Amino acid sequence: MPKITKRVKYIRTEKFRNRKSAIEIDFYEHGMAEVNVSCKTCKCSWSSRRKRWTKRWRNHDNFTYIPFDECKMESMWDYIKALQVLDRDKVARRWFIRRIRHCTDGLLRQDGRPDIDAAEKEEDRLQHRTELKNTDLDEAQKAALLEMCPEAGYNEKANHMHISESFSIKARNAQPKYFSDIRLVAVPTDIMLEMLDKLFPQFYETVKRDRDVRNCNANLKIYWHSPTEASVWACVQDNDFIMYSMHT
Repeated sequence: MPKITKRVKYIRTEKFRNRKSAIEIDFYEHGMAEVNVSCKTCKCSWSSRRKRWTKRWRNHDNFTYIPFDECKMESMWDYIKALQVLDRDKVARRWFIRRIRHCTDGLLRQDGRPDIDAAEKEEDRLQHRTELKNTDLDEAQKAALLEMCPEAGYNEKANHMHISESFSIKARNAQPKYFSDIRLVAVPTDIMLEMLDKLFPQFYETVKRDRDVRNCNANLKIYWHSPTEASVWACVQDNDFIMYSMHT
């Protein structure tokens, strides 16, 4: 069964405004929010005579928008941007950090800086997936991969193979020309899980612990950097779960 996406409910709006900054936060369920942050005094650094920004504010941003949604890693990078916009206003920064705390809970280090690794883990949890980061293959792993899936071998015209159960023949034939260096290969999920078991047994044990392998899907991407060098990225995700989002 495919995942179900549910739109989260709006809760309230809070605003902050002084002579330097303006902040507006729309709060939603499940620790989500939409934030608009603007610096109203950036023009204080504008030289009317030279017609350019001066001193340290030359490259200062005066506005940012943050969707604190299910994409936690992107949200935390936006959080950094918001703090940079507010770096001239300590009062606004403190108000912003306090009000948005329920969105950043568990995603900040002790010094207050975003913890991107924690954000990645939280995003994987929300999207019910177990991910293998890009990992180089040794000779034994390459041999095992090609034995189970010969289509994943090196091809000078297609150095990137995307393996998924969902690719139909029609989809492969309709592949855009600008993706000509990517080969789409359709393989059943149970075969891909068997491949992962042989190639990365420790990762497969993690998958079995976190996922129901009888009700999941898998995606593999093979990158051939040269005829003898290859790496793999893999993702195993539940089929049946609820995705909460501000946008549906």
